[in-house]
Amino acid sequence: MIDALRGIVGADAVRTGPAAARWAVHGRVPTAVVAPCTTGEAAAVLIRALEPRWGIERMRERRGREDLNELCSGPGKLTEALGVGLELNRAPLTAPPFEIRARAGEWRSPEIVTGPRIGITRAAELPWRFCARGNPFVSRPRPPA
Repeated sequence: MIDALRGIVGADAVRTGPAAARWAVHGRVPTAVVAPCTTGEAAAVLIRALEPRWGIERMRERRGREDLNELCSGPGKLTEALGVGLELNRAPLTAPPFEIRARAGEWRSPEIVTGPRIGITRAAELPWRFCARGNPFVSRPRPPA
């Protein structure tokens, strides 16, 4: 948000710079936003889900769930499973505790599909929700396979 007295504040401060890939945590339930910013330009991507591959037992402990498909299939579930809280707001993605790995195997070139945006009232019709076709780890409603 842009405050007349204080300038850019809150989550928008992360989304508008400085230029870097940053992790932003916002909302009542922490949710993960990657902000690949250029100074002065607002940009961010809400990370809605991921496929658990490493640290699965720790994720199960944090979430109190066994079903692999339910561990990270939503923004709040994802941050809970990863143990991400407000203390990581504005943390750079290029430093611990983050580790970004190269795509491997079937993830080298997945087919990407779009679906309706959910949980919003404005611009919900825009096809800006992306995922790998048929991925069972995506939050519902899942785009058509």
